[in-house]
Amino acid sequence: MQRVIYAVGNAGASDGVTDGLIAASIFIFGGLMLSRSIFERLEYQAITCVRGTLVMALYAKVQKLGMDELEETASITLMTTDITGMQDGLAYLHSTWSSIIELGLGIYALYTFVEKRVDELATSLKERNCRVMNYGVYGFGAAMTPVAVLAGARFWTRVSNPMTISETFAAYAAVFIAALPLNNLFVLLPFFADGYSCLVRVQKFLLLPEMRDQRDCQGSRGMAVEKSDDTTVSAQTSGHDIEMNNVTVGSKASCPILQDISLRILKGSLTMVHGPVGSGKSYFLKVLLGELGIDSGTIQVASKHIAYASQSPWIQNTTVKDNVVGLHPFVESVYNEVIFACALDEDLAELPEGDQTMTGSNGCNLSGGQKQRLGLARTLFARTPIILLDDVLSALDAKTASLVFLRVFGPGGLLRRWNCTAIMTTNYFEYLNEADIVLEISGQGHVRTTKNHHRADRIRSAMPSSSREPAQTEAPTAETPREIVSFPFKRGKTESETNELDRKRSHGDLKLYGYFFNSTNVWLFVLWLSAASVAAVMERMPQIFLRIWMKTDLDNDWYFAGFAALSIVEILVTCASGSLYLKQVLPRSSAELHWRLLQTVMRSTLSFISHTDAGSLLNRFSQDISLITQRMPLALMTTASMFFNVLVDIGIISSGAKYTPPVMVFLLGILYAIQHYYLRTSRQLRYLELETTAPMITHFTETISGISHIRGLGWQRAFNAELALRLNNAQRPFYYLYCVQQWLTLALDFTTFVCAVTLISVATVFPESTSDSAIGLALLNLISFSTAASWFLRSWVALEISLGGLARIKAFCKHTPVEEDPEDAEPVPEDWPASGRIDYERVSANYTGPHGEVWQALDDASFSIDDGQKIGISGRTGGGKTSMLLSLLHMMEYRGKISIDGRDIKTVPRRILRSRITTLTQDGVELKGTIRANAFPYSIAAAAVAPADEDIVAALDRVGLWAHLQRHGGLDADITDARLSHGQRQLLFLARAVLHHQALRTRIVLVDEATSALDPQAEADAQALMAEAFADCTMLTISHRREGLDFVERVLEVDAGQLVELRPENLTETWSGDF
Repeated sequence: MQRVIYAVGNAGASDGVTDGLIAASIFIFGGLMLSRSIFERLEYQAITCVRGTLVMALYAKVQKLGMDELEETASITLMTTDITGMQDGLAYLHSTWSSIIELGLGIYALYTFVEKRVDELATSLKERNCRVMNYGVYGFGAAMTPVAVLAGARFWTRVSNPMTISETFAAYAAVFIAALPLNNLFVLLPFFADGYSCLVRVQKFLLLPEMRDQRDCQGSRGMAVEKSDDTTVSAQTSGHDIEMNNVTVGSKASCPILQDISLRILKGSLTMVHGPVGSGKSYFLKVLLGELGIDSGTIQVASKHIAYASQSPWIQNTTVKDNVVGLHPFVESVYNEVIFACALDEDLAELPEGDQTMTGSNGCNLSGGQKQRLGLARTLFARTPIILLDDVLSALDAKTASLVFLRVFGPGGLLRRWNCTAIMTTNYFEYLNEADIVLEISGQGHVRTTKNHHRADRIRSAMPSSSREPAQTEAPTAETPREIVSFPFKRGKTESETNELDRKRSHGDLKLYGYFFNSTNVWLFVLWLSAASVAAVMERMPQIFLRIWMKTDLDNDWYFAGFAALSIVEILVTCASGSLYLKQVLPRSSAELHWRLLQTVMRSTLSFISHTDAGSLLNRFSQDISLITQRMPLALMTTASMFFNVLVDIGIISSGAKYTPPVMVFLLGILYAIQHYYLRTSRQLRYLELETTAPMITHFTETISGISHIRGLGWQRAFNAELALRLNNAQRPFYYLYCVQQWLTLALDFTTFVCAVTLISVATVFPESTSDSAIGLALLNLISFSTAASWFLRSWVALEISLGGLARIKAFCKHTPVEEDPEDAEPVPEDWPASGRIDYERVSANYTGPHGEVWQALDDASFSIDDGQKIGISGRTGGGKTSMLLSLLHMMEYRGKISIDGRDIKTVPRRILRSRITTLTQDGVELKGTIRANAFPYSIAAAAVAPADEDIVAALDRVGLWAHLQRHGGLDADITDARLSHGQRQLLFLARAVLHHQALRTRIVLVDEATSALDPQAEADAQALMAEAFADCTMLTISHRREGLDFVERVLEVDAGQLVELRPENLTETWSGDF
């Protein structure tokens, strides 16, 4: 640069010097272009490899952790936010060490011009390190360092030998070379630190202690020798599938979960386990499954290949058939037999697409009983030697439960014919007589064994003396794994695949900018844009003033004062612009956009939620929200600032030589073409990345929820392969997006290369076309132009790509069907409903499937319920009972009229309607947080009537939970630390309902199988509590047990959406038994 300015200032140079300068510019700028391209290619390959490695490592770790660790860790956050943050941190890591090298070279170049300036730079570094925490102060080093350098040279090191024009601009360029990586270093450090913190969290997760299977499996080699008195018998030859010796679980707790258990379970037997709520029935099954460690004793099993059906069914978002078959080879005869045994044949006949019906996320398209039978069907289809069932009949009506029990466990049932060993927990005492072994678990964790000797002898006599012959359809043991077919699961299309947005993804949408502007104060946004434009001009004013100074009077010190003053003004304007954006514009916009998305999800219809994949919704709150609240605002700020900087630089460079402006206009056209074609590709790749990431997240979440089933069936390897396939699909657009970014960098560097070579060639060949100060300013801004243009297009591209997330959110908010409340309805009185009378008049309701198919939920139902009356609702599972309650809550659209206290509920805003009704469901919502927050999560909406801690404790004590919770930390304890069983969770939700009723003085209570997981005594206590607590309320109670409806006055029986029978008031005398 110094040589070029010197050549121009001395009216040209020889042809050899001119050719050398042009060749040097080609070598320098061409080398920069190629080296940067190679560097970015290797960097992006490394990032992609690290991403894939971490995703697979996290998934593999999930499969090895116990359920407690999985519940306590935010593994989904690690998969989304932390891996994304670490990707950025890895990119900034390379930029950080490269900036250090550039900084050293820049300081050396500066030393050659100013000598003793090195010490001053070290001092300046400390000062900038203290001020860099603010965006405005970021420009302090870049603005004040040239002032300090020129001051040091003018008044100190070069007093006797003043710098020439060429040396002044060369020194200024050296300052820029040194300051740019220094500023980048400080700007990138927070991002690098954030990436490092993400990596620390990932590492902490990967170092968690893994679950250790403490069961001993001898398989066909025979189980360990057991001693019984003076007789030594082999457990394998004695016909036992499971043997436990002095097993204790949870001895480190204040009260052991299970204590000193010793038992043997015969091959082909049916063992039923019962006990009070929280006694440890589910833990007993998890110990046998290997999901819960033991503190002492030994467990021996004939096979670790065990099918398991949990109390809360694990349902994947795929078809009914794929949920049943899973990863096993499809055998039609076995499939039909299982469907019949689980009484699913009638349900499939009513579904519009039969067994090809999508179940929805967590089975939301199915009733509670259908989900339980679907989970049971998958367990049976596995045909493992041992199956574990956790109260799988609790959500079924009595008639269906009896039918399923007979077909599965009866004398001619599937398990008897297949000679499988089954262990089932239950609260149905009437089925205990059908069991071969009955285990009763006390509240202290002790197990008492009762054998049905007649059945046990029958089982032994049916077995060969050496060992049991394998059943015809028995699955191989874990030592000889069953063949696992490839993943058959078919995912339903997400709404993004059918949106009009996807057909326009290759084109930008200027309306998106308006959508973003509307999320904040428009005038505030315009004020910031004005400040950003002024800041860009002020950033270049010291350089422009330097040219005037050098051309007018080089020895005038007042020009130096003006130069320093302009640098100070630049800092102030930059501070004001950055502060206005970061403290005013950005927070308002981010909060508003997040609120719009949240409101749309919360107000979306039940049908939409049922048919939308959970991974898709989660992706919006992770990927899309991260884009529009973090990346997009910063990209917008950088784009606006760099846009104004580029405009100013173009003007300065064009003034460097007379023949340069046409070239600059041509290059601007090239830049526009580059960004135009680049954006068309990058937008589509960004959409593809988001869409291919959602199935990966869905697979991850479904694995966490069903990890016990996956490990029991030995599906880990197949699920790993499926994740690898989905990860591979997600990696393609991820890496291709980096590739086109690398192409963009190469194109921009080539543009700078052409611009630099053209400017230097024109200036050296035609020196009369410019001056030394003009070419010096042009070359100086050419260095900054390359950086500014690169940052401008990169940030613009990042902004356009981020707008893809905004476009998805805008389309989601626009196209998502939401619940609409009447706008002209009369105000709802504060005491409504005062009495609680309910009237249904010819109410019909339908469910609509994802492909437009329709099936009847309610069919012309009419009835009336007097205020304070207690009504029971019975009927076959899937018959429409829950739909009656959903329609009363206006959660599904219906025809006809539903009135409460004479007022049509369609004229009542849904928020008010639902807040005035106490609802108690089978599977309540357990929130992350403390016991206090879970007992009464309504404090924000009803802060004035929030119960005191004494009221919460009293409610928990009334349901029998407080003693247990007090041992685990009381109200301030985290809900996960309480280790609540399914039945204890139902008691917690009952306490929540009682508190809700007391706080809001509700007059209507809806109960949907709220005591299905309780033992008879606990259920009786819960029913008595509800009768007392809700004595003055109108109650509608759904129950599949007769005991659950003992306190009601009438029973409505629902079948296929029709009100079949209205039973008389005297329930006990008219109970027919088929219910």
